[in-house]
Amino acid sequence: MKFWKNINTSRDLQDLEEKKLIQQVQKGDVKSFDELVCRYTLFVMKHVRKLARDEEIAEELFQNVFITIYYKINTYKGDGSFSAWLSTVVSNEWKMYLRNLVKRHFVPNSEEALDRMEHGKRHSLEEAMEYREISRAVEEAIDDLPAHYRKVIVKAALEGKSYETIGEELDLTSGQVKSRLFRARKLLEEMLKDYFDE
Repeated sequence: MKFWKNINTSRDLQDLEEKKLIQQVQKGDVKSFDELVCRYTLFVMKHVRKLARDEEIAEELFQNVFITIYYKINTYKGDGSFSAWLSTVVSNEWKMYLRNLVKRHFVPNSEEALDRMEHGKRHSLEEAMEYREISRAVEEAIDDLPAHYRKVIVKAALEGKSYETIGEELDLTSGQVKSRLFRARKLLEEMLKDYFDE
């Protein structure tokens, strides 16, 4: 991970009790936040690497976790351990990443479907489905696609390549790429329907 590697904090902050450090962060003290990041970098890094095997995704998740901490630290009331609260933040950021991934690529591009996912099933996704299960379901659904569909969905959805680039790599026209992507998404929608159906 490249983030916050070179943060230097004062000895006073390094020796500060965690509870008082968090209180200072909640008051908006940036140096205290830097110290909090230093203390929990390895903790967060360990968690995100368990969730995301891709290094770029792990780094994005790592960064998003600390951005969320910065803006939502006041929601931590001290009722439980800070590490437990932090684990929940990591979990929620991962769920959000997966929901956005599925929303962008694996459900039909219709207002009705997007609205159903964003509003109708948001709570059930958060409460009923563990993020590991969602991740595993998406990976297994992609793996189960016929090879000619799997190749285009991986290149488009996971690698972010354009239709033209995919066509060149797979010796297909842009029209064929679009057709296969449409069919792949319909198949994935069917495979993942339990995550989105009413």
